[in-house]
Amino acid sequence: MADSVVDGGAVPAPGMSIANALNHAYMRSIDFVSGTLNTALGTLGGDNPDKNIYLKGRYAPLTKQFHEIDCELLEGALPESLKGAYMRNGPNAALTPEGGYHLFDGDGMVHAVRFRDGKLSFSNRYVRTKRLEMELSHGRPVFLKIGDFHGVTGLGKVLLAQALRYLNIVPPPTGLYHTANTSIVYHAKNVLALGEGGAPYNLRMLCNGIVETLGAVSTNIEGSKSFTAHPKIDPDSDEMVTFGYNVENKPYVRVGFVDADGNAEKTILVHGVSRPVMIHDMALTKNYVFVFDMPLIFDPAVMVKENKLPFALREDIPGRFGLLRRDAVDDKTMEWFEVPGGFWVSHEANAWEDEESKKVHLVAIKISGFDLDSVWQEEDREKPYLAHWSFDLEKKEVTHRRLLSDEGQVMEFPVINPRYKSKKAKYVWVNLAERMNDDYYFVRIGKVNVRAGLLDADDGLEAVIHLPPGLNCGEMRFVPRHEDPSMCDGEDDGFLIGYAHENDNSGAYFVAYDAKTMSSNMLCKFRMPTRIPFGFHGYHINESEFVKQLA
Repeated sequence: MADSVVDGGAVPAPGMSIANALNHAYMRSIDFVSGTLNTALGTLGGDNPDKNIYLKGRYAPLTKQFHEIDCELLEGALPESLKGAYMRNGPNAALTPEGGYHLFDGDGMVHAVRFRDGKLSFSNRYVRTKRLEMELSHGRPVFLKIGDFHGVTGLGKVLLAQALRYLNIVPPPTGLYHTANTSIVYHAKNVLALGEGGAPYNLRMLCNGIVETLGAVSTNIEGSKSFTAHPKIDPDSDEMVTFGYNVENKPYVRVGFVDADGNAEKTILVHGVSRPVMIHDMALTKNYVFVFDMPLIFDPAVMVKENKLPFALREDIPGRFGLLRRDAVDDKTMEWFEVPGGFWVSHEANAWEDEESKKVHLVAIKISGFDLDSVWQEEDREKPYLAHWSFDLEKKEVTHRRLLSDEGQVMEFPVINPRYKSKKAKYVWVNLAERMNDDYYFVRIGKVNVRAGLLDADDGLEAVIHLPPGLNCGEMRFVPRHEDPSMCDGEDDGFLIGYAHENDNSGAYFVAYDAKTMSSNMLCKFRMPTRIPFGFHGYHINESEFVKQLA
């Protein structure tokens, strides 16, 4: 039975002991004081949720969860071979922030569509993390957020958080109390919601399309509380390779190997990463794992002196790419390639090996001058672009080049046919953005011919899909046209699927395009029952995977 409230004080419900009632009142009192202090620190630091751009417009969180809503077909028809479901993860603050708030801070919310008999049904659900459950029980945010780490007041919030842990109001960091708001993957019959701040959360989509949270699962990385949002799965062996990083203690990076059944195989401690850096993604080839040691370095002094988030991208410190053999037992034979500083690798597209030339190749998004405070690049900075690096294992040399020549074009969210992960892919599909209303909107999707781009960057862009006027999209996932690879007509025989949004934030749609023809005419367009906030990464669960995750 719930407590009743009289004159603002908690009165024990029948059956509650005096000791429990006193403890309950104590916890409520401490919670009230901490909330007041946190709000005061936020006010001193200039935090104002009403003015925070990541709580407004296309980033504004939804306040409603929908249950199995049939979606109206507006154009075309759902491709007959597109089966299973599509799930996209993203931030959606469940409670109004009391202090600072960053785009990466919101609680994970999954927006899912189920494909059945040519129809779509939509559901959206929070990932019910331990963090979310605790904050809902308190009725207010109690954990530190990325947006809190600004200035002297940010330091005060850190001290307050430590005090709350000491008083047992907030639990110590265990890897369970994070937002799980970044991506979705499928492995070993499990659908996993991921965020690099902690352990994976196991989800299950029911036959009606509703998503349930089953609970947290092990990182399978010995000694690591964190788990990347971008693990790589070998399409031939179903082995998953992942990593976790921290900024507090060495070793800062650990690479984990998980077999096809979801069992931990081994963990490699990467002692070669000597500074606390932010690493968002990784890459996989037949024999190697890439570790991106770019100089986006954790530096608390930046928070206090410059009133910025405590990660600074250093131009005076080189970056490094590490190559770890997949059959290694430790990191002693790991090879490192030094590159100029001042840039960060956000998202990998493809990596492969050339056995004849003894070279390893990487295609990924390169962001120069990355600033975590703004996320999107300022106008005077070099725009994020699709880059290629070649690593000569014999000469110990690395070369770099653009795959597309347009230096003014913002590029992000690269994807390939997932069957070509760890192999040489001919095509990469990448979102292309335009600046509107002091923000960037993805309004085109480019099909990049990697082989042509390596010969001449002017020839890299093979085709472009233009979204209709007034619409923008998020990440688009490539889905092979058939589950059976032998039925597909080449690497690019498939669909690009995802959500499209009205630029004025008035609505959202599920859309599909033909990845081979790259026609700007949609194969299908379904109206969603709600606007969908800007989010991060999604996953297509094919029908076979859908059945397995139900078991």
